[in-house]
Amino acid sequence: MVGAQQVGEIMRVSKVKNRYRRMRRMEDALASS
Repeated sequence: MVGAQQVGEIMRVSKVKNRYRRMRRMEDALASS
């Protein structure tokens, strides 16, 4: 069974990853244009 704290940690990490990926995608779009 996964603890609530572990779930919060996973959600927080995935949120940071998504934000980082979005930032990288925007940078790539700006660089390619």
